[in-house]
Amino acid sequence: NLRQYLATMIFSTVLCWAAWVFVIFFIDPFETGAMGFAFFYISLLFALIGTISLVIFGIYRLFGGREMPLFRHVRMSFRTAVVLSLLALVGLYLQSLSVLSLFNTLIFGTICMVIVSFDLSLTNFTKKHLTQH
Repeated sequence: NLRQYLATMIFSTVLCWAAWVFVIFFIDPFETGAMGFAFFYISLLFALIGTISLVIFGIYRLFGGREMPLFRHVRMSFRTAVVLSLLALVGLYLQSLSVLSLFNTLIFGTICMVIVSFDLSLTNFTKKHLTQH
């Protein structure tokens, strides 16, 4: 049910943020090499997905249509959070390589917006199509 999902998501998100803080303070990326960077990016990815998903779910819940089932809000918020988190991590990675520019940020951001818009329109199309039959 929704209460279990939210409790699990909040607990997992807090755990992921704790893991990320642990990586920041206790893992030296110059000693651990690629493994340290992998831990940094993976823990940050999951922490961002959880946080953004919960925030977007709250926004959908407050301002979204009440006629849409809750599982659709959960699914849409999770998908949007994954795309936005990947956008943030790719930007962070490109910045670490010193190749982040306004041009490639706009291109990748546009691609992410198209993906999220396509997902939202597909969800709305499916909702509308299912209610007609």
